[in-house]
Amino acid sequence: MWTARQYNDAMSIKKKKKKEELRSEQPMTFFRTATNVIIGTALLLFVIVNSMSAQYMPKIFFDLANDNEKSIVELLIKAKDTEQFNYLFPEVRGVIAKNSESIYKESNDRSAQIQTLLALLQSNPESPEILYALHILYQADKDRVTADIYLQKARLIDPQIGL
Repeated sequence: MWTARQYNDAMSIKKKKKKEELRSEQPMTFFRTATNVIIGTALLLFVIVNSMSAQYMPKIFFDLANDNEKSIVELLIKAKDTEQFNYLFPEVRGVIAKNSESIYKESNDRSAQIQTLLALLQSNPESPEILYALHILYQADKDRVTADIYLQKARLIDPQIGL
């Protein structure tokens, strides 16, 4: 049997061990709490940012959803110079076909102007103004080679043209 003193000593040792265990677990508890707070804050921030960004929808989205043809044509005019323009969805191809005159109006007008200037050039092949106008139109069509040819021809006649 235990004497009172032995019992008290055993209990004292047991309390000391428990205090030491608590002290050794404190940093780990703090680390777990801090980790949970950081993860919770990051998750809350993510939800807030995601909710706020979902609130912003560009006007073009609603115009396209409501089949606003003017907005669709404006978008397609801007998009026609991109590589992806030829790979648009089948649904959009119908809109492109239906509005192709409006979409390609500028380049069609440019083509007509080029044809007119080429006809004028036949009757007046030494006109630096016609040659330079062709240079500008081909440059707008992104045909650099042909544009440069007409610029060189114009500058052979008038070295100051286009400066």
